[in-house]
Amino acid sequence: MGPQPWSVGESMSIGWEAVKTHFVTLVFTYLVAAVPGFAINQIAGQITKGYQDPSDPLAVLQEPGFWAITWGFTIPTMIIAAFFQGGLIKVWISAARGQTPNFGDLFSGGRSFLPILLYTFVTQLIFVFSLPLLFIPAIIWAMGMSLAEFYMVDEGIGFMDAISKSWKATRGHKLMIFVFALASIGVMLVGLCACCLGVFVAYPIIFVGTAVIYVRLSGNAMGAGGGGMMPPMGGGAGPGGGAGPGGFGPTQPAGGFGAPPGYGPPGGYGPPGGYGPPPGYGGPGPGY
Repeated sequence: MGPQPWSVGESMSIGWEAVKTHFVTLVFTYLVAAVPGFAINQIAGQITKGYQDPSDPLAVLQEPGFWAITWGFTIPTMIIAAFFQGGLIKVWISAARGQTPNFGDLFSGGRSFLPILLYTFVTQLIFVFSLPLLFIPAIIWAMGMSLAEFYMVDEGIGFMDAISKSWKATRGHKLMIFVFALASIGVMLVGLCACCLGVFVAYPIIFVGTAVIYVRLSGNAMGAGGGGMMPPMGGGAGPGGGAGPGGFGPTQPAGGFGAPPGYGPPGGYGPPGGYGPPPGYGGPGPGY
């Protein structure tokens, strides 16, 4: 099956319907994946407090000890995130296809662990060193690479093949993916307003929506095992002509935009994955 049409509103709508239908699995898989990185970053933040000078907030950046601790804690969190990211993406893709996501899939990221870890390191480096000077090219690159991790997990392919497939699949769609990223920021802000706990609902909505984009643009409506198929466009009411009751409701984050929790360096726990700038899996700090 070739690439299928998609829309921002429809993808978000399917993400919302999926979270309502599979609330426990989608919310708690993300929560379980996020806790280790969050805890490690909190510990690192407490340790690095000794290097901070309230009268000169930037002075800490000149302290070698601060950077040693920062990266000493960042690398383990990136490794943990890369493992869970593969499992999370599998869960999100299942939901996007109209299947029942399996909580146990959270721990099934071993096959795609190394490609995702490499992708995470490369993405971090690109955004840390290029974003300040090459903002627009960095965004274009991020949008083009936003489906790479989904290919790694769903097709079991390596880093370079996933990069190539993501770039090809997003050709002509990067602007709309960027609009989806901006809409994701709005969803996140709504989640933050709900006593910050709403982010644990917002993230699954965004990333299932991203998985929808992947399923549509890749043409992989069915998984490797056949099992289920994403509801077709135009079946019933709902934003973007989604399918009515029986699939998710309206037919349908990914990196999508990627995914997969992206823990930034200490002091800034970042959401899953990191697509560079909004919503971006990108450099250190919060950054989907």
